[in-house]
Amino acid sequence: MREHRSFLCLIFNLLVFILVYYAYYQHVWLGQYKVQESKERLFTITEFKIPSAPFLVDTSACKIPYIDPFDKSLKHMFRKGTAIKCAVINDVVYSKGNTIFINWKAVNNSQLKNRMKYCKYEVIWIPYNEKRHNDFFMVKKESKEFVDRTDISNEFIRVKCYTGGGLDVYTNFFSFVHLKADVEDRCEKNAIKFANTRQEQLNVMMMGIDSVARNNMLRYMKETWKYLVNTHNAIDLLGYNKVADNTFPNIVPMTVGKFVNELSSFDFDNYNFIWNKYSAKGYRTFYAEDCPKMAFRRRFKIPLGDYFNRPLSVAMENDKTVWYYRKYCVHGRTDTDIVLDYLKKYATMFQSKQHFSFTLFSRLTQEILHETFKADKIYLKFFKDFFENDILKNTVVFFFSDHGMRFGRFRETFPGKLEDRLPFMLIVFPSWFIKKYPEVHRNLQINARRLTTPFDIFATLEHILDFNGIEKKQVTKQRSMSLLHEIPENRTCDEAGILPHWYLIKEHYQIPAGYYRIKEHYQISAGYYRIKEHYQIPAGFITESRNIIKFQPVFIESRNIIKFQPVFIESRNIIKFPAGSYRIKEHYQIPAGYYRIKEHVSSNVK
Repeated sequence: MREHRSFLCLIFNLLVFILVYYAYYQHVWLGQYKVQESKERLFTITEFKIPSAPFLVDTSACKIPYIDPFDKSLKHMFRKGTAIKCAVINDVVYSKGNTIFINWKAVNNSQLKNRMKYCKYEVIWIPYNEKRHNDFFMVKKESKEFVDRTDISNEFIRVKCYTGGGLDVYTNFFSFVHLKADVEDRCEKNAIKFANTRQEQLNVMMMGIDSVARNNMLRYMKETWKYLVNTHNAIDLLGYNKVADNTFPNIVPMTVGKFVNELSSFDFDNYNFIWNKYSAKGYRTFYAEDCPKMAFRRRFKIPLGDYFNRPLSVAMENDKTVWYYRKYCVHGRTDTDIVLDYLKKYATMFQSKQHFSFTLFSRLTQEILHETFKADKIYLKFFKDFFENDILKNTVVFFFSDHGMRFGRFRETFPGKLEDRLPFMLIVFPSWFIKKYPEVHRNLQINARRLTTPFDIFATLEHILDFNGIEKKQVTKQRSMSLLHEIPENRTCDEAGILPHWYLIKEHYQIPAGYYRIKEHYQISAGYYRIKEHYQIPAGFITESRNIIKFQPVFIESRNIIKFQPVFIESRNIIKFPAGSYRIKEHYQIPAGYYRIKEHVSSNVK
């Protein structure tokens, strides 16, 4: 009996020991820090579907990993997008051609019924040669009253409508495109001068959207992407890498061919933008932004283009009465549609004449990932309208972004940092041009999976301007390379002009799941350090005998200075790596320290 009782006590104590042992290994206290197995969804390479081609770019000098934008592990980071619904369905005043109309049916269906009696308009303009602040604009004296319609001979106007007693009850803004005698005279003279110097004369339309990575376009603008790629054979540059941080430092290499710090002046009037080169050879030029405080917000003495929407944009921005729905809508029109309408009038007016346009949009996409969805239907409608009406039959379209999302919790993850460096770039050439020059099409398709940058877009624009076919000569590597030529297979980030901080992963080796024994451990405190080489490991877990420790990825700052946070490493030096693709050579650079792998201990991952 006593032996039986002793046996039961032994079993009981053993069970208690197992429970305590299990609890101890699941929750461990390290000083004041409690380290436990995290249940949050982390971004490690194993969590992404690896397709048959695991790299977007897979060359001898550059390997950019593929990350599935629709992977289940990402879903909790994104919300479902919603379309824009402006509060006003039908505007009280609208434009058609160069005429504005009062929609009395809309008036009678609104709060303005029995109040609004007539309208007037004012001309908006900017005296560029005067010293004024950046947001300065002027309006000329109001027009005569109109109660039905009136023709407009000016470029930008502000319409105001009144009660019978003269009380202002409604305001709206409109843009128009008219022939400009001085511009046409210049274009005609320059076109004659260079008429026999080029084999083809293509128009160019450049449309940029702020903060949209290629992956985020596939998530939230997939209808526009599918239409351009599947219907119009757009070239999708999978290896298009930004070269600097935000909008302006990436637009300047694309439009000037230099970094900002390589320019002798910060005065925009002294920048030799690519459209100035087109202007010198007989092209009309157009520049427009939806937000006047974004890319080119400094003062101008000379308009950026022959057609430049800044007067309208500044006037609208300063009028608080016309905006609805988080500044997405001006009455019944989206701000994006207002700019696109101006662009459409320009492209239609000069459809049979040489023209160049550059447009930047920030309002819908700059701040929130899922808000990009609001842009999808807008751009899809725009492109369908243009292509179906043959407005782009002689035009090369560059539809692109400057960088991915630069803020928010997704940006702090490995995929977020990767997407920030990989904005989308779609290029559509006229179908007749592709058929006539199959060598160009071949090169474009090859370059879709090569390392490319905004510098290459600048070189491509220069090539289009002076296009005389594809010369049969050896292409030498340089920072700016035309995409009409084949980009060298062994091109490096440094040769492409990408600043070190924005390098993507250089080398990848497949590491099987398992446990590895660490040969040496160098504990490094938090701070800034100068390093010789940088190896990137995505966020994951380091597993010690008694700890489970989360670490975050590391990225190089300028001049090889790296900032990282400390984590806690203890006992036995066992590190667990999930299966996946890693940038690895012989060292693993992680925020906690610097390690050299000695041997593979086990593949039995628990």
